Amino acid sequence: MKKTYTRILGGVLAAVVAAGVFTLGYFTSKWTEPEGLGELEQILRLIENNYDGEFDRDDFIHGAVAASLDRYSTYYSPSEYEQEEQSREGRVSGRLGLSFLKENGVSTNKIYSVSGNSPAERAGIEAGGRVVALANEDGTNSQTVEDYDGFSAALGRFTTDEKMLLTVKNADGTQTTYTLKREDYIESYVWYQTGTEAYNVADGSGGPTLQKRQKPLKSHIKQGFAYVKFSSFNGNAAAQLNLAVDKAAADGAENLILDLRGNGGGSMSVLTDIAGRFIPGKGARRVSVAKYKDGSRYYFNTKTTGYENLPFTAVYVLADGGTASASEALIGAMLDYDDKNLIRIYLEDGKSYGKGIMQTTFVFGGGALKLTTAHIYWPKSGTTIQGVGITPSLSGFEDKIFTVPSQEGTDAVLDEIFA
Repeated sequence: MKKTYTRILGGVLAAVVAAGVFTLGYFTSKWTEPEGLGELEQILRLIENNYDGEFDRDDFIHGAVAASLDRYSTYYSPSEYEQEEQSREGRVSGRLGLSFLKENGVSTNKIYSVSGNSPAERAGIEAGGRVVALANEDGTNSQTVEDYDGFSAALGRFTTDEKMLLTVKNADGTQTTYTLKREDYIESYVWYQTGTEAYNVADGSGGPTLQKRQKPLKSHIKQGFAYVKFSSFNGNAAAQLNLAVDKAAADGAENLILDLRGNGGGSMSVLTDIAGRFIPGKGARRVSVAKYKDGSRYYFNTKTTGYENLPFTAVYVLADGGTASASEALIGAMLDYDDKNLIRIYLEDGKSYGKGIMQTTFVFGGGALKLTTAHIYWPKSGTTIQGVGITPSLSGFEDKIFTVPSQEGTDAVLDEIFA
């Protein structure tokens, strides 16, 4: 079998309503179909040639994979895989940049996150509110939105670049109407704030740049702290995060807050580049270990890039139930190599997601198949958090992991750190 590997450690937060389903790192492998038709191909052709009813090959394979394998294993049609590749590169086509929550298993209209550099972010929309209506730009043909399905149906009538009015009911009960349109954009993943200034970190022609925000991310960042929100390990996120860390050092921050809440993962190359910034020593260091079904292992390594020169007396890492896969692997590497006793993990509501398995995506002419193929272990301690997550009782790290209950209307984790 001929293989060309692109190493991925993923866990991209599932688009829109599938919050909570993450992908921990996958290889991408070119697969050459063997001579002759396999049994599955014969079955598919028999159905296509003889079944007296509607039949869609891609839908059939999707259903077979979903019914027979775990929820992280997925079949992609050629067009779906192209979209997946674009997403990992940070290229987004024809979207607003909103994702939504499930509550008690029901898809809702509550905004979970707003993608960086998206039309929604540029319009000023923030997470936490609920989309309650969509209308034409002139206010006509307004449709009430009560859940995600209603939102999707209302949005479906708008073409790319067609302006709309989107009304959000805010947490305080007020309503705000925004003008925006679906667009193609390059997603950014990092935001930066001190007690006096706030920035988006976005890609420009010469690399990532700081763009001043009119409104801060958080209403209160204490003097001496630099706050960095990091949403996904994709695209140019490593360079964006490095710029924010450099800015924090230049600003003279004594403490760094790295907010990984809701960060579901992404690319292995991004993870290793970022881990190198927080791992001591010189040269190559191990970041994660993948152990396969046959007992073989693959070691993900990074080149360290200046941990000893960080000016911070503490690095606070924030996590929650949406912190998954690559985020959990980064936390594991930071804890395992915390020789300077800098790292403090603050868990909102007591645990991270618990995604410690890895997928391999096999790419072939008719599409791609992503399969769960390995378990992931932390580099020194050998810890695996699969199905458990990072918790305050994690063996060997009890003195570095703290839990804070969430509170409606305030950021209880930051309140605890600043107390």
